[in-house]
Amino acid sequence: MPYPRDRPFRVPSPDRKKTIIIADLSLVVIDSGSPVPGIEGYTLMLPAEISWAPDSKAFFITSNEGGIGEEAWFVTAYVLEYDRISYYDITAEAAGRFKELIKCPDAVDPHFGAIKWLKESKNLLVVAEASARGSCSDAGRVQGYIVEVPSGKVLSELEPKKTLRTLG
Repeated sequence: MPYPRDRPFRVPSPDRKKTIIIADLSLVVIDSGSPVPGIEGYTLMLPAEISWAPDSKAFFITSNEGGIGEEAWFVTAYVLEYDRISYYDITAEAAGRFKELIKCPDAVDPHFGAIKWLKESKNLLVVAEASARGSCSDAGRVQGYIVEVPSGKVLSELEPKKTLRTLG
């Protein structure tokens, strides 16, 4: 769900025991009335989309560094473990695979977006997109990846047509 910039915003977990609170671009997770440690001082980049895993043990944020132009979109997975929050870049392996796929010698980092959780909070469907900037024949190409959370290991790839149907 997109984040409105002008007021504090709350995203309750599916089990209703935890809540993500975003105020003045600061991100806090509340569990049983207290902040969960691990992301103190974390500033949310806008625009952003947030989604809890069905088991309420993790959430992802898809965001970029400015919202205008060709700044890369990226995905961060947040996992509640051992009474704290840890966060992970889960797209490094997928990005490497995607760069090998596209035929753009001067390709910049691909855009990534998280689509949905799979197997509760264990796997995440993410999509990579080649930048539409430039004259590369693969500009705008998309590829889906199922990645393991929190390791980022690519478990499988989706063919471009299936990826587009998933997005459709």
